[in-house]
Amino acid sequence: MTKSPLRMVTLSLLLTSGPWAMAQQRPLTRPLTPPPTEAARITFKETMIDFGKIDDTRPVSCEFRFENSGKAALRIAEIKASCGCTATELSKKIFAPGEGDALKVDWTPKGTGRQAKTIDVTSNSQPGGKIRLTVKAEIDPYVEFEPGSLDFGQVKYGTAQVAHIVARCADPTMEIVSVTSTNPVYHVRVVPGDEAGQPEAAAVVVVSLTNKAPKGRVGTSVRLKIRGNPPGSSGPVTYDKSIYTKASVHGEIQTEPYGFLVGLVPPKGSVDQDVKIIHPEGKGFSIIESRIECSVEGLTLDIQPLTGEERGYTMILKGPVGDFLGRVTGKVTLLTDLFEEGPVELPIMGIVRPVAGR
Repeated sequence: MTKSPLRMVTLSLLLTSGPWAMAQQRPLTRPLTPPPTEAARITFKETMIDFGKIDDTRPVSCEFRFENSGKAALRIAEIKASCGCTATELSKKIFAPGEGDALKVDWTPKGTGRQAKTIDVTSNSQPGGKIRLTVKAEIDPYVEFEPGSLDFGQVKYGTAQVAHIVARCADPTMEIVSVTSTNPVYHVRVVPGDEAGQPEAAAVVVVSLTNKAPKGRVGTSVRLKIRGNPPGSSGPVTYDKSIYTKASVHGEIQTEPYGFLVGLVPPKGSVDQDVKIIHPEGKGFSIIESRIECSVEGLTLDIQPLTGEERGYTMILKGPVGDFLGRVTGKVTLLTDLFEEGPVELPIMGIVRPVAGR
């Protein structure tokens, strides 16, 4: 039987212009790939623990229990706490399907008020390889120190300074057993509150900056050993407390701030930080030489006279960081026509790294 030419043409038109043709012209799409069924999966019983109200005399501990609820071996790659005051402990790093363990967390509370610390757990878990755990607490210090940190501010080279840190505590048995300084140009001692003119205080820490302090930023950690009977303790408790102390020691001329604090700079970003340099007594002077030594190459220093009645200069450290990553360290050295002053050194401090959330 001979096929009709008309029927063959009609069939050809249907195949090239009908629904079949439209189906052939549509782009091919692949179904979304589902998560692998043979993957590890870490499941924590809880991801946040709140200790409530605690004091700062002893560490607190907790456990974050978890299980590998997946079908492949779970491998813990990294456990990273947000603060050095938080330590973690895990018995091993590889867990078979259905196997679990507890991540132990020890937190040594410092400071005061509401605080939270985080622990990031990175693994081969799917989906998502990083889980953030959080510990929280309201910290009520056993002993309150005022001020909590001590700043002598601007101090003229060759002069001595004295300041008091007042300790208050509701426990009459509290005593400061010892006090030391990590920098020998600071002398420290403890006296009764009455002796220091603070009759309501449990004790007073006397901090003396000697006239031997060098020019520049001079800091120390005032370290205290404290003993007492905090509420809720089963007996006497002895613990350590540190109070940071600092001063900016200057000669004939004074800088504000004490150096180029460039802070956090994103990769491929730029440094743009200014420092003011003046004579405290308003005398005029000239900068005759400047030199930059820095881990970031190519930075420049723009020096401009101050306007108005104030006599001195604004110095701007600037320039791109390029491909540099890591800590920005170095110094700017100045020579002035105040020859008895000698070289003036200003530190350069900062870091180049990615900025969170950008």
